[in-house]
Amino acid sequence: MRETREEVSLDLLTSARVLGRLDELPVTARGKRTGMSVAPFVFELTHPVELAFNYEVSEVVWAPLEPLYRGQRATKFRYELGGEHMDLPAHDVGGRIVWGLTHRMLDTLFALL
Repeated sequence: MRETREEVSLDLLTSARVLGRLDELPVTARGKRTGMSVAPFVFELTHPVELAFNYEVSEVVWAPLEPLYRGQRATKFRYELGGEHMDLPAHDVGGRIVWGLTHRMLDTLFALL
């Protein structure tokens, strides 16, 4: 909640309701676990909001969840690690590729739905 308020000026206490917490996911970087985990929370906005970004955020993209949930935006992200090429699962959101930890968080949410 603090990060959301700091990075995009969205106060989840006054603008949203918590729907629940997803399972913790281990963080990997360049194919190796970092020793950190992320514990995502899911919120529903209760009214329209205006966002203002801090220096850590260059863009926010709103995406309808249903096409992602139904697999209609499924794609692959070509990733190179140690000279090997891998095609990782991803979502295409208006030409922007959502992969890695964010993809894993969304798939965890979709598995619950």
